[in-house]
Amino acid sequence: MKKCSVLLSLLLLLALCFSLASCAGGGNVFALLSVRLKGNGDGTVTAVARNEFALSPAALPVRLTLYVGAEAGDVSEMRVAGCAQTDDLGLFAALEVSVSVEEPAYYCAEIVYIVHGEEEILQGGTVRYDASGTRVAAMG
Repeated sequence: MKKCSVLLSLLLLLALCFSLASCAGGGNVFALLSVRLKGNGDGTVTAVARNEFALSPAALPVRLTLYVGAEAGDVSEMRVAGCAQTDDLGLFAALEVSVSVEEPAYYCAEIVYIVHGEEEILQGGTVRYDASGTRVAAMG
């Protein structure tokens, strides 16, 4: 009986999510995006933007930027190391950009996406990688 009530609750929650996503002529976007850094241990660092979950038929344009700097700080004080973009980061899709590590430095990844004509920004934490692309310290 408990399994049935849990299943019914999940179905009702799913129905609610679909109804909310279809409001306003289907123009709404409900998506869970993530941005991560990974050191590959081969002298490279990769930034990954991923659409973890979405309830929307609308396209989701995304630009992924990987920043590097000698000090941890605001990305405006760092330089762009690499950039990638797509007109639609579909459900479970990923966008990646990899760069070679020239020397130990701080890296930060940021995604910029458009929802209802407005630019939204999601920034990952700043991480220090050594010259081999191995994580040394996370700054937040």
